[in-house]
Amino acid sequence: MIDQKKTCSVGSILSFPIAVIFLELVFRLTSHLPLFNDAAVGMFAAAAAVGLLFGAVCFTIGTDKLSRVIGFILLEALTIWFLVAYFTGVSFQAFMDVETIFGGAKNVVKGFGSAIITICTKGLPIILLYHVPSLLWILFRKKLHFGSHRRWLISALLLIGSAVCVFAAYLTDTRTDALNAKCTTEYFYDSAVRQFGVLPALGLDLYHLADPEQTDEIVFAPEEFKPEIADPTPPLEETDQDNDQDQISEPEEEAEPEIEEIPEEPIEYGYNALDIDFDTLIANTDDKTLRSVYSYVSSLQPSQQNPYTGLFEGKNLILITAESFTKELIDPIRTPTLYRLANKGIVFEDFYQPAWGGSTSTGEFSFLTGIIPTTPSAIQKTIGHNLYFTLGNQLQREGYFSRAYHNGDVEYYNRHLTHQNLGYSEYIAKGNGMEKGLSNIWPESDLEMLEFTLSDYIDQQPFSVYYMSISGHCNYLFRDGVNALAVKNKAVTDGMDGSEKVLAYYAANQELEYALSYLVDQLEQAGIADDTVIAICTDHYPYGLEKSVTWGNDQDYLLELFDCESINNITRDHNAAIIWSGCLEKLEEPIVVSAPSYSLDLVPTLSNLFGLPYDSRLLIGRDVLSDAQPMVLWMDCSWLTDKGYYNAANGTFTPAEDTETEEGYVEEMKAMVSNKMAMSKALLNYDFYGLLFGADTFE
Repeated sequence: MIDQKKTCSVGSILSFPIAVIFLELVFRLTSHLPLFNDAAVGMFAAAAAVGLLFGAVCFTIGTDKLSRVIGFILLEALTIWFLVAYFTGVSFQAFMDVETIFGGAKNVVKGFGSAIITICTKGLPIILLYHVPSLLWILFRKKLHFGSHRRWLISALLLIGSAVCVFAAYLTDTRTDALNAKCTTEYFYDSAVRQFGVLPALGLDLYHLADPEQTDEIVFAPEEFKPEIADPTPPLEETDQDNDQDQISEPEEEAEPEIEEIPEEPIEYGYNALDIDFDTLIANTDDKTLRSVYSYVSSLQPSQQNPYTGLFEGKNLILITAESFTKELIDPIRTPTLYRLANKGIVFEDFYQPAWGGSTSTGEFSFLTGIIPTTPSAIQKTIGHNLYFTLGNQLQREGYFSRAYHNGDVEYYNRHLTHQNLGYSEYIAKGNGMEKGLSNIWPESDLEMLEFTLSDYIDQQPFSVYYMSISGHCNYLFRDGVNALAVKNKAVTDGMDGSEKVLAYYAANQELEYALSYLVDQLEQAGIADDTVIAICTDHYPYGLEKSVTWGNDQDYLLELFDCESINNITRDHNAAIIWSGCLEKLEEPIVVSAPSYSLDLVPTLSNLFGLPYDSRLLIGRDVLSDAQPMVLWMDCSWLTDKGYYNAANGTFTPAEDTETEEGYVEEMKAMVSNKMAMSKALLNYDFYGLLFGADTFE
């Protein structure tokens, strides 16, 4: 008789596939994702494939004891990966890819130590649920046999079964154009997890990492619609001239009839485009992707210059990424400076900062580069690349004094490697000088950062400086050791209704108001407020208020903050942007941007306002003061225009009120979004601007 310990059991063969399928199901249940969709078969097939592969490994080893140990290690490693995916999802509402997880591990430990402790305590039931397969493995380990009897045959059969399952998953996940696009032209890790499951998304991510320059062919969009957009209010000087001309041109009763008025010649505005010979570039490259990108860019219509072109020429620029900022913070009484900047500069009535995934890093990247962060580690990918069109680099080429500041750790998100590349000669944060001006509290004070750094550049005109703030960072409680600024500014919330979490959010962000009040006051005292532009955009919505074990929230406080019944792309990401200069306050009426706009629009808009030589075809966003097609897009390929909102999750288009769309409009906008995604991938995967303009480095 054959020794039972040397034979395999059915449980030994099936334990891995069942365990992996269990993890996928638990992940979808706990992440509130639908259990079944049009890619569910592929998800189960991929899970079975991984399980069979693990089984093949254990049977190849051939000894029960070692196989059980190896099997447990494989199962535990997979369980941890699923848990990481779950906790990043509930913490940031975006599932993070391999590069981001491992590249940011050090940052997570340093910056989110308290959150990790919360996860390990309040998240214990979830952790135990995910560990059910591992616990069962330990309990029934002696019943699992990986004996040597025909082990090579069993291993071979398991490998064949795994390959068949992989092939089945591939056929399922690419059987339609829509699903295939999510694997190729519209691939984004977060969307892939939601659509296909954790393991298929992991496979796609490793594939894209292995060959980063395999950016898919760009699908050319049909001819763009050019919606009629009301002409923006012209600058003050032109307003005065127009008023005078209107008065002169009014016919007077005593005027001689033989005198004819000479019609005023209309101003012919040029285009924001550079002289780039794309035909030669196409002819001189064998790279399929580069040829398609060159062809795509050359086919685009550049945006036209307008009455605002050069309005800010020669002025100073201060860019600020405001941590977790929302429009709800702007109040004429509580935050008078913010209210002034938002309402007496360029007024954005329908502005968005999409949740790109990847927390602060991606929002900061979108604001500073005008490129879609198609991976959470986008800014890391640009290290060593020529970021030709950032405002920092454009103004540095014009001879501006430049500096970047942050009141957080100098190496956080590798900003010590990325931010000089963004066009700033020095990057100063905690660890290389900023600590001298800050109190030892968490989060650090934006006011203290401004007070400490303003003297660096206020006499160095023209200057181009950048601030990454931190005062609005979570967690939000009136407790020392949790949020010192919420405690410091608690009095500002006296008399306000709301939960402690939301009121602490308001109090912590009050520090940004104090910082801006100090900044504007100092600019005015120096007599340079009219010659300085302040531009502010948030990095992301305050995810620290979402229902999440990570942040210790038992309910979704965003509903309270936004005063809404449900959270979606529109309610979550609708925000405020600020472009202000003292000179704008002299206009008879503020400049109002009513069409949808978003963070990617700020680089081209400011480039035009500063009269800089840039190419609008090489940026993803638009100059909001031009007649270019307004569009806001999200990483799941949803989009918003002046004509309506398209929800990519369910494939529905909701027209704006009193708006009609031409036949084929939705399909054209979908193609345009696909183009912009593919273009952004090319800009990241290739040193694309470097190919066009060469090295762009500054001492």
